[in-house]
Amino acid sequence: MAGAAHREAVQDAWDSIEGEIDLGATESVANKIDLRARTKPRPGKAKDDFDPVAAAEAAMNRLSPSFGLWMENKVGIAQDALVGIQKHGLDAKTLDPLFRAIHEIKGEAATFGFPLAGEVALSLYRLCERVPGPQFIPVVLVTQHIQAIRAIVSEGQRDEGNSTARKLVVRLKEVTEEYLGHLPDTKKG
Repeated sequence: MAGAAHREAVQDAWDSIEGEIDLGATESVANKIDLRARTKPRPGKAKDDFDPVAAAEAAMNRLSPSFGLWMENKVGIAQDALVGIQKHGLDAKTLDPLFRAIHEIKGEAATFGFPLAGEVALSLYRLCERVPGPQFIPVVLVTQHIQAIRAIVSEGQRDEGNSTARKLVVRLKEVTEEYLGHLPDTKKG
C-alpha cells in the first residue's frame, strides 16, 4: 500500500475498534487517585468483574494486528517528508513534518512491536534536536535513518536480537554521535 491507502486503512482499523472500551470520566485526575475506581465497565458487565488493566491489555491485543500497518503509515509520512526535503531543501519548514513523524515513530515503535525502528528514530530525533539549525543536518544521514526504519518495518523485524538490524542501529547511532561531536554549539542531551 502507498501513502494515502495506508492512511485510509489505518483510519478504517481505528474506526472499527473506536468506542469499544468505556473508561468513564473524562476529567483530569491527580496521580494519587485510584484510577480503577474511576473506570466504568462496558455495558452489560458488572463493575466487580471489570479490570481496567485487563481491558487495556485486551484492547492492545485486539489492536495488535494493525500495529504493522500503523508503523508503515508512520514510515510513509516520514518518507513523504524526506521527499519534500530532497525536493525543496532542508529548512525549518521542511524539517517540521519529518521531525513530527520521527517523534511519533520514536514514541510508538516499541509499543507497536518495532523497538529497533524506535532506536533508529531516536537517533534521528537526537540529530535534529542537537544541531544548531536545520542547515547543519546532513540530508544523506537523514535518508539513511529513514531507509533503515523503512527496512526494519517492511521486513517485520520485531526481534531486538536480529544481528543485521542491530548492527545497522548501532552504526547509525555511532555515525550520528560522531557527527554531532564535530559540530560547534550542539545542544547537549
